[in-house]
Amino acid sequence: MGQSVEEQEEQMAQEMVDRIMGEDTSGPVPTIPAGTNIGSVLNKAKKKLGPSDIEAHSKEDKMREAVMAKYKNVDYKAELSAEERNDIKEKVIRARVQMLFKYPFFAQLAIRLKLVEVTDAWCPTAATDGRNMYYNPHFFKVLTQAEITFVVAHEVLHCVYDHMTPMQEGWDKRLFNIAADYIINMDLTKTGVGEMPAVGLLDWQYEGWNSVEVYNHLKDLKDKGELPPELQTLDIHIMIDEDGNIEVNDGSGGEEEGDGKGDKPGKGKPKLSKEEKQQIANEIKEAMINAAQNAGAGDVPAGIKRMIDQMTAPKLKWQELVNANIESCVRSNYTFMRPTRRGWHSDAIMPSMERDQEIDVCITMDMSGSITNKQGMHFITEVHGMMQQFSQYKLRIWTFDTEVYGYDEFTSDDGRDITEFELLGGGGTDFMCNWKYMKENQIEPQQLIMFTDGMPFGEWGDPNYCDTLFVIHSHYDKELEAPFGRTVHFDYEEAA
Repeated sequence: MGQSVEEQEEQMAQEMVDRIMGEDTSGPVPTIPAGTNIGSVLNKAKKKLGPSDIEAHSKEDKMREAVMAKYKNVDYKAELSAEERNDIKEKVIRARVQMLFKYPFFAQLAIRLKLVEVTDAWCPTAATDGRNMYYNPHFFKVLTQAEITFVVAHEVLHCVYDHMTPMQEGWDKRLFNIAADYIINMDLTKTGVGEMPAVGLLDWQYEGWNSVEVYNHLKDLKDKGELPPELQTLDIHIMIDEDGNIEVNDGSGGEEEGDGKGDKPGKGKPKLSKEEKQQIANEIKEAMINAAQNAGAGDVPAGIKRMIDQMTAPKLKWQELVNANIESCVRSNYTFMRPTRRGWHSDAIMPSMERDQEIDVCITMDMSGSITNKQGMHFITEVHGMMQQFSQYKLRIWTFDTEVYGYDEFTSDDGRDITEFELLGGGGTDFMCNWKYMKENQIEPQQLIMFTDGMPFGEWGDPNYCDTLFVIHSHYDKELEAPFGRTVHFDYEEAA
């Protein structure tokens, strides 16, 4: 027995709702048979959606459109009186005072940022370089007090998450800035700090993600042509390279240049020396730890607390871990010819390590674009120094991206300087090319040390071929472990 008219209308209404809510987008759009009472189907669909939900979404959309229109109509050419400027600055100061009582962790980090009024074109909203908070009074004039509080806390989290450090070479700057804003805005919304301006980016599907994971998702959307073109960051993002050079990006795809025209007292883009950049990074770390201790664990967002725990946890330097791994190659070879000093205080005679055996170590350098020559040379120089504790050694070294480049060999008696080695590469990333190269050339080292960003395209390697140590640099997840071998994290700032 076939469906009744009522049942057919109910089914069509449900299919329509599933399409609207995005729950069923597979297959062709259902057709409505001739003679169907379309009005009746629409009414049934409205009931399924719920009139209150429709009304709420409609009000929210209208409110957002109105607020966004207000921001777009900010008059950056308007003359602001001294009284207006003072009122706007007072609102920013008031936001920091309010945070001191409600959100002490954020307040203690906010008050270390010097307030700098900027009316130049490079900063139409707000920005931070880790030491100053730049704000455009024209933009802040249209914000509510709660929205100003949110923006101040937003700049604080850019410092906490070190978003001033440039992302890996080849990454889409606009997408990474957008990803960073998604994470920050979620953190602040969950914590309840102020009220996010309607132009802010917020998507709860990213809850529990980190900025790199959000970036990868946005990149996939862009590659498929599905990235919404209107996505834009709430503020201006300043990036500072290792030499202190400043780059300003507004998250809209274009970079803002220099000293735009604006009424006094406009400031040009910030300029920092390499030493100032490092000093700021150290100041932020120290301020984070102090703020967390003073605020108490309950007032620190969970993600930030994990970061602080990692910074304060006792850990061996990467050099010590690498050296221990090299020594493990001869750990089974001991001699009583040179007793170790550890036994001198007792009657026991302890054997020392036999260092006359030739140590065969291979180093492979991931040159897929994220590592600088300076970082790479610092690493191999350190390892070469470790090898010289042995009377005989062979150090074989090469670089790779999707294939192996520049194989070279250094031994204990060749008199060569490791700085002669040339770092080559710069394409994609294929870890397996290293194992393929070793097998094809009958290279079976006692120890393979890979210096990498920890982002393979595919497999990490062959776990059964040789002992492997992964030295991971510049990775956002300091707890990342390779699926086999041993893993240590390289901190260039500590090592340099």
